[in-house]
Amino acid sequence: MRVLADAHLSGGFGEAGVRNEDLENLLNGLKDVMGKPRKNSRTSSRKPSSDDQKDQAERREEAERKRPEGKGKGSPGPKPEHEPANRPPLKPEDADRQEPYFREDDKCPKCKGKMEERPDDDKTWEMLELPEKPIERILFRRRAYWCGNCKCMHWADEPRDRTPWLFGPRLMSLLTCLKVQGSMSVRNLQDFLAAMGAKASVGVIQNSLGRSSDAVGEPYEELVREVAKEKVVNSDESHIKMNGRPYWAWVMVTAAYILFVIRESRGSAVLEEILGEDFSGVLGSDFFSAYKKFSRLHPAVVNQFCLVHLKRQLKDLAVNYGGERRRYGEKLLELLDKVFELHHSLKDEFDLNTLRLLFKAAFDFRDYAVNEVPCLDKLCMPIARRLAERFEAHFIFILWRDVEPTNNLAEQAIRHLVIDRHVTQGVRSERGAIMKARLMTVRATCRKRGLSPFRYVYDCLVAMLGGEKAPSMLTGWLPTGDPIISGSMDPTIRWAFFMGEFSKNFTDAHIIFMTQ
Repeated sequence: MRVLADAHLSGGFGEAGVRNEDLENLLNGLKDVMGKPRKNSRTSSRKPSSDDQKDQAERREEAERKRPEGKGKGSPGPKPEHEPANRPPLKPEDADRQEPYFREDDKCPKCKGKMEERPDDDKTWEMLELPEKPIERILFRRRAYWCGNCKCMHWADEPRDRTPWLFGPRLMSLLTCLKVQGSMSVRNLQDFLAAMGAKASVGVIQNSLGRSSDAVGEPYEELVREVAKEKVVNSDESHIKMNGRPYWAWVMVTAAYILFVIRESRGSAVLEEILGEDFSGVLGSDFFSAYKKFSRLHPAVVNQFCLVHLKRQLKDLAVNYGGERRRYGEKLLELLDKVFELHHSLKDEFDLNTLRLLFKAAFDFRDYAVNEVPCLDKLCMPIARRLAERFEAHFIFILWRDVEPTNNLAEQAIRHLVIDRHVTQGVRSERGAIMKARLMTVRATCRKRGLSPFRYVYDCLVAMLGGEKAPSMLTGWLPTGDPIISGSMDPTIRWAFFMGEFSKNFTDAHIIFMTQ
């Protein structure tokens, strides 16, 4: 635009060959920019909030088209088809305190007759309330004793469960939960304490959070040691800053827990460190190169690449391009939607015929992607090559009940850390990175298992005060689920059997063998 303005002010374009050349270069640049396809959350990994108004309108129109016939536009509030989320009545034995109310007399207001009490028919309601003074200020005194013989002072022994900390275990656990679950900064925690009638410096609050991190350190390290023994792990990573330097937060999601680690690298070295040579299960992930390299170095590892990431690539072809690319993308989207539909039906109710159709749909998708690809197309050929070389790594979920075709488990688990990163701007030191990883692990694992992170951190702090071992995050957990194919078969052998026996013909005898 600057070239256009300069040319206009100087009297036009035709008088100087240089100006004509500049205009031609500008027009060519505009053609390149306008010819590029628009990327949005539907056709790439961009977040929905980055979409412009046109993209958001298209997304709303697509949601309207997909809405079942007879269903009105979505509105706030409860939906008629949803079960109401009623709060169960509080049992008298579970109440911390009861306040009964009585009539002034025992005469019936209707007939003036004498009434008798019926406690079982009492009308009750529940109220949640804080104590009048939420934070107690306790003064501990170790009695002093003077020895007249040796002229020295002695004091009473310090109790094991009381140390000279400003915050007690419950308040420390509350601050930890506000920090991790509420993404509150230390300054905001300081303001919160002031509102509750307690004053503390930023350094004291930060040290208290560090003690909570130390208290859960051993249970965290236990998860680090156990993750390599899992049969199914979903992994994802997201950038985070440490004092302005780029670092990476990794998440490992298993059936029992969710593990966070923060490292400087985004490469396969982190997978080598955490999973190592002992891991021989299914690794769910996106198509990032670190996961491909790790499985190449460890043949016992079975990949399950996210089909939603592949679906976004296909939608990009179907929406932003025309001709052969659009035809290729639309047909593959149709075949992939069929795979998802059959998979969901199979999860709801196991059926041999549905399993057979799911096998066939997977191979139909592969065959079309490889055989019908537009010749030498730079956008379509990588998809065809990817499915030709790594077809089994996209559809291993057919053989395992506990494996999902997407990487949603890991992406949902790391979402809270991403939100926290935008609020807190990352961490400032190695100690802060360790604390972030540990406390995020406690929060996510407790949430996954239906436990209270407040209670768990409190128990760990009490154990640390008493010099005892912290409770494990794995206590009481038993593994659930098993592969469709017999677990005694090596994953490579299973897939080779699947490819050899089911590539063309499917019989009930074969499928019954797989379900034994």
